[in-house]
Amino acid sequence: MKRKKRGERIKREIRKQKPKTMWHPSFFASLKLELREYSDYLEYIGEVNLNKAPRRIDAIVIVLRETVKIEKNFARIFREHNIFEYKSPDDSLTVNDYYNGLSYALQYKSIEANSAGIDDLTLSFVCFEKPKDIFIHLKGRNEINSESKGIYTIHGNQVPVQIIVSGELEKGENIYLSSLRKNLDKEAIIRLVEDSLTLPAEVYNNYIEAVAAANLDQYMEAIKVHAALKAMNKDERKKIMEKADRFIIDLGLDKKWEAAIEEERRAKEEAIEEERRAKEEINKLLEKIKELESRGIK
Repeated sequence: MKRKKRGERIKREIRKQKPKTMWHPSFFASLKLELREYSDYLEYIGEVNLNKAPRRIDAIVIVLRETVKIEKNFARIFREHNIFEYKSPDDSLTVNDYYNGLSYALQYKSIEANSAGIDDLTLSFVCFEKPKDIFIHLKGRNEINSESKGIYTIHGNQVPVQIIVSGELEKGENIYLSSLRKNLDKEAIIRLVEDSLTLPAEVYNNYIEAVAAANLDQYMEAIKVHAALKAMNKDERKKIMEKADRFIIDLGLDKKWEAAIEEERRAKEEAIEEERRAKEEINKLLEKIKELESRGIK
């Protein structure tokens, strides 16, 4: 029992030492990647302060041309000023978060009164898991529709509102938003590795940093698999591996990987040492019992 408790304590200590994954920059970059076909018509603003912190909007997508039609599933709601509030996979969207988001949208309208009317705004919440408490709370208050998998439109507010559940999105339609998570499958990771060869480096690197850090072993393996698939073309394989090496070093993933391996090795060594000590204590007790028995003491 003591050994088990010590093992759990070691795991807790290791988890404390690991830096928390910074998902928000990756989310901001994922919007650009998802909407890259419309980049000429959109402007992106990240982390917009509303008076004093912590009142801060996570992201705003501004449509620069009124006549442009954006077919992306989560952008069909878009007007001119489109506010996004994002929750990482480690966090959940609560009822209070929902009302805070609505208040942020209204404050943004009051601050940008000259450029943003109430009819120019939309509000999108993005979270990994479906916020059941919100849906229960809104039942009977608001009408909720879902015309696309993972996207829920909520009617009856001052501005159009939608909740995007990234864990429910189709990978084919929303590979970047749906991949903002831990425990990504190999198919999705290989797709992201392949995209690294064609997407703008600045945006892609901002996006993939958190995703790769949260799926480090799978991501490193995917790079090897992808390079192996290109093995018949040596120049292409070399190009992939060189770019992968630069990317891994630039983001410090090589150090994180080495640190994770070292932490795992250290935890195993401590567990083995603890087991050795336990066995040693048991042997001492057995020897003591034998000694007492030899002296006729029971």
